[in-house]
Amino acid sequence: MLEITFKLCLGILLGGISFYGLIANALVVVPVYRLAFVSKRSPIYVISLVNLFADVVNLIITTCYLAPLILTTAYTPTSTTNLKTSFIFGTGFMFCWYLGSITQIIMSVNRLVVICFKCPDLFSRKVLLVIFSFIFPLCTAMTYLAQFGFPCCALVYDSRILSISYLSTGAENFSNMFIDVPLNFTTSFTAFVCYSMITIKIWSSKKMVLPTAGNKEYAYATQFCLITVFYTISWILFRIFPLVLGNQRVEFYCFVMIAVSLNNSANAAVYICFNKEIHNNSFRCDVDLCVPWFVQMIYWPTVVNREIILPYADRYFPQYNLSHADGLLAGIPTIKDFASIYVILHLCGPIFPIYVAIFVLRHEVMNNLLRKTEMLSNDLKSYHSQILKCLTIQAAIPMIFVIGVISYLSAQLGIFTHPILEYSIFACTLPMPMFSPFTYLLYIRPYRMFCLRSHSSCLL
Repeated sequence: MLEITFKLCLGILLGGISFYGLIANALVVVPVYRLAFVSKRSPIYVISLVNLFADVVNLIITTCYLAPLILTTAYTPTSTTNLKTSFIFGTGFMFCWYLGSITQIIMSVNRLVVICFKCPDLFSRKVLLVIFSFIFPLCTAMTYLAQFGFPCCALVYDSRILSISYLSTGAENFSNMFIDVPLNFTTSFTAFVCYSMITIKIWSSKKMVLPTAGNKEYAYATQFCLITVFYTISWILFRIFPLVLGNQRVEFYCFVMIAVSLNNSANAAVYICFNKEIHNNSFRCDVDLCVPWFVQMIYWPTVVNREIILPYADRYFPQYNLSHADGLLAGIPTIKDFASIYVILHLCGPIFPIYVAIFVLRHEVMNNLLRKTEMLSNDLKSYHSQILKCLTIQAAIPMIFVIGVISYLSAQLGIFTHPILEYSIFACTLPMPMFSPFTYLLYIRPYRMFCLRSHSSCLL
């Protein structure tokens, strides 16, 4: 059975944050592009698009490389990191970190100029495109110096500390001395000064301006300030942990990458929650949301036939005596490969936040319906009451699937296992398609009457 360790929990937490952050960024990147270059709204969307590019690349690396690497080493403590692969991904991380750092400086200065000095034309769309045409080569040069040019200390992903670290060769770490520390400090200090002046400006106006649609510039400032907070926490933890922890409790280094993932997710999360322009210009994301389900197809090639899986079945489940049983027997011999880990996380991870979102949306729908029933007749109020009951039951129906997830996790982790739990993993999904139409027949009178009339005509 799988042993639950602190390292395993941190890997799952990091993978979940980066995975959901990647989905959030994927949902907003096209609307932001449209607002920046098609609708040509505020030039701030040009800055946001560049920041989203850096966020998406880092989240892809964390989701597809670092999180699976941590989970693999949690299963197999003797496994080591492939240095060449880690170096390649570390190079990508450095480029995106430098790009994100400089972009945050531009963000904060842009908000200061627009809000406090009332000079929006200073950062027009053309000016920003010219600025970023120089920033991309600059970040490329800085990354080359840090990873290839200096004699020591390229940055790599290190599975031992579940985070990033400098690959020391004994020489001076010039990239840290002349690039990383000055850039990190300059970014946080500039952002702190700019957002402090914006806050003073708001307070001096004797009214606290909230981030609403009518106060877009302040809303953007609040959004980018949140990003800077996670950015600053990330590089401060990266500096403090080696001094405080050293080689002890190295698992806590994972919180550096958790802060980085939160930093990479904050921009998209605020857009999704508060920006109405993103909502109005958002695209239909049915295909995008289905992509993770299609990726599950990588799981099927890992399923092996009876001859290979039977020794494992006899070893772990001898009470079933499967060697003398007829019928189909197939399975996967290990859950340590990427395909199996991905499918398990995808099936077990999203279910809880998704169903929480279902109940939140149900609450909003019910409140909206209740507000509109005040001016309705008694008959219409009765119809609304029936609809609300139907919505309540239908919101609870998907929770049946939680039984299967909990049963699987309980058996897989060795917490508790029983034949009933093993059957319930799949059996709990069988009644769900029946309950949904049944609620319509029970609470929606026109449907019920139509079915009764149809049944009566068939009997006649």
